[in-house]
Amino acid sequence: MFRGLAHFIILVLVIICQPCWGGEAESQRKSEDPWMGRDKFSHLALSLSLVGFGYHLARMEAGAGRAQSRTAALGAALSLGLAKEFYDRKRPGPGFSYRDLVFDLMGSGLGLLLFTTNR
Repeated sequence: MFRGLAHFIILVLVIICQPCWGGEAESQRKSEDPWMGRDKFSHLALSLSLVGFGYHLARMEAGAGRAQSRTAALGAALSLGLAKEFYDRKRPGPGFSYRDLVFDLMGSGLGLLLFTTNR
């Protein structure tokens, strides 16, 4: 059960750690996307909330087991964060942000700790 989750997390980490080929354009994007930008807290909070909501929905409403509920909640939160970044690639502005994904991962991890332990 956790094998699929582990593969998904490895895929996300490979995408995040992928070298940047943009040169000057990449430096421009980084200056438009600071580590402590306004939207970083939003990414963290939304991912945290999605894990909490997803876990509750799977565990309490659908009657899934604890491990299955955790996997579903984490997968849903990370998938939505990754989908949003791929959507941003098509829009003008900073585009795809590895930094946003880092905050999505932190929020999802924090959500697992807060909402899925001892339940």
